[in-house]
Amino acid sequence: TTVTPNHLQLFLNLAFLISQNVSRLEEADALYKEALNLRSDFTNAYLNR
Repeated sequence: TTVTPNHLQLFLNLAFLISQNVSRLEEADALYKEALNLRSDFTNAYLNR
């Protein structure tokens, strides 16, 4: 399976939306980590985390 930048951006968009609810910050962080696991050089995930 190939992971495209669009797939990674989906993780970031979802993490951002979830992070708007303070009680779900850990869940958002897990999505940022998953994006980094898929592509460790994905700068946007580091910056938004």
